[in-house]
Amino acid sequence: MMKNCVMGLRTKLANRKENNKGFTLVELIVVIVILAILAAILIPGLMKWIDEARDKQYQLEARSIFMATEGEMTKEYGKQSTLTETTTWTGDTDAHIVEIERLSGLDVKEVKFKIKDASADDWTITEFETKFVSGGKEVTWHWKASENEWKEGAGIA
Repeated sequence: MMKNCVMGLRTKLANRKENNKGFTLVELIVVIVILAILAAILIPGLMKWIDEARDKQYQLEARSIFMATEGEMTKEYGKQSTLTETTTWTGDTDAHIVEIERLSGLDVKEVKFKIKDASADDWTITEFETKFVSGGKEVTWHWKASENEWKEGAGIA
């Protein structure tokens, strides 16, 4: 009896191995189509999320440069500024740019800003623009006090 059971089990297993030859072509195509649909849905959202994260990084870096610029202006001129209304610091040899790079830790190419009450004892930056390198890409961001928002691109004419 036991021998018959074992033989029957072996026969069933042998038949099962012969009948089981893998996935059919239709099953494989269905799985590939489902994966393609999921990719088509997820990839655009993922790319948008990556772009938003990169923009946030640029904004934080531009803010860091802005704060370093304010620090450099305060150190250099105090609250009595002899600067003109619109000032541009450019280049790797400009002492202001070198100091801003040191303070911000970024590769700064240009800083341009407008100040209110340039001759007064209490100046304030009203517009700010900077060119810097981030992730191997040169980017330009600007800020206006009236809008209090960072935007990509040039802002000061």
